[in-house]
Amino acid sequence: MTRFKIDLLQGESRLIVASTLLLTTMFNSSLQCQAADRGATGAVPPSMVQQSQDPAIRLRQARTKFRSASLVLYADKELKLPTAYGTLVCAPNTAAYIYQSPQSLTIYALDAKGKKDIQMLVEDKSLSVSPGHQLVLTDIPDATFRDVVAKLGILYRTPKSAGKIGNVQAFDAEFMIEVAAQQIPEIRSLSTSDDPEKRNMLRRILKNAALLQSDAKREFVDRIRLPSAEIAVGAVESAESDKGNSNAANSNAKDSLAAKGTFLQGKVDVLENLKGRTIDMTIASKDGNFPSDQEVRWVKQKDNDWTALESRDTATNQTSAIFTCVQDCVIKTDLAAIECKPGSIVFVDNKPADVTICTLDTHGMKDVVVHLPTGHFKKIPPGSAIFLHKRIGNLHFSPAPMIGYRGWWHTMLGELDVYGADFSLANAMYKIEPLRAMTRSSDPKEHAKALSILKNFAIMAQIDP
Repeated sequence: MTRFKIDLLQGESRLIVASTLLLTTMFNSSLQCQAADRGATGAVPPSMVQQSQDPAIRLRQARTKFRSASLVLYADKELKLPTAYGTLVCAPNTAAYIYQSPQSLTIYALDAKGKKDIQMLVEDKSLSVSPGHQLVLTDIPDATFRDVVAKLGILYRTPKSAGKIGNVQAFDAEFMIEVAAQQIPEIRSLSTSDDPEKRNMLRRILKNAALLQSDAKREFVDRIRLPSAEIAVGAVESAESDKGNSNAANSNAKDSLAAKGTFLQGKVDVLENLKGRTIDMTIASKDGNFPSDQEVRWVKQKDNDWTALESRDTATNQTSAIFTCVQDCVIKTDLAAIECKPGSIVFVDNKPADVTICTLDTHGMKDVVVHLPTGHFKKIPPGSAIFLHKRIGNLHFSPAPMIGYRGWWHTMLGELDVYGADFSLANAMYKIEPLRAMTRSSDPKEHAKALSILKNFAIMAQIDP
């Protein structure tokens, strides 16, 4: 009997080691794919990373004084970190990530030997955070978990109230450790470190993922790849839309899925780390009749043409424009944010459930980057287009018309369908009035922009209308 127990324990040990190695391999492979797709630096510029006095804590200050983040990695002594809501106490050899936003404080427990090794002291009470769980604190009255959780794109499930201490509300939820390791730049950088000790820290974190959440990633991937998993949400949203309660219905349906143990993708505040002129072309934007200028040329779909407008059309649920950026620009749409470098020329057609983004010209191949709310990035070189479709009820994918496309590909990210294709630069020049005007302009700079787009057309494979 004793020998049987020993064999069983050895078998479990080998299984855990194998799972950790597999997860480490998958993690590194995922990072390589992300690096190839969006650059190895991730969402946070290197200038935002600072080292604290204690080497066990790596402190990153965000651009605004209201946001900050700290990473505790296996210190050899107890650490006490003061926050706006109380004091976080981390025992030796623990790992935790702390993110402070204007709305809340979120603590991600990555690794600990005991359930009480990571504790938050709020007034005269103590709240413990066990590995694989996150604690969210806020002083906003009547706030829900989804309102105040850190918008880092980290998967979560089973959110619940952890009580109220004075005017501070507390929430607890499980989060996916593997995704946190990918989304948090300070942890992600451990995978490329030359220091064996730092790489071992990453292995310890991923070992927790293998132990605590062996099937979590598979379950999440299965959910986002099966359209039937979204039917319940879509049906509720469609049924309630006539009553004007679609947002509340969708929110309740998602909360129900998370409460049943389904991991959901957290939203990412992509504009927080981007710089440049921000142009808000969302349908709900309060910019009103924003006039066309040197960088923004509003257009409207009319008959078989994209007609130039003197100012933005706010009468319809469709906002379209040609952007000719002379400085760093951030274009905010209903489904994504678009980062453009100087010299970029981009066509964007924005609707509540569909966004079309076409790159006409750039100085470099990485000058136009689409930042998705799931934390993913996608670069769009000249002649390429990205289409985003939000699955709502029975609405079908609807790319911008009158522009020829070919070479389609498709993937799903949460509730978003992401399509890609090549498009006809010749069609765009012919169908979009501001681009046609460039070819006839007496301004040498405007004429040069048109010639550069036509040069791209000559270099790249032509697409028949």
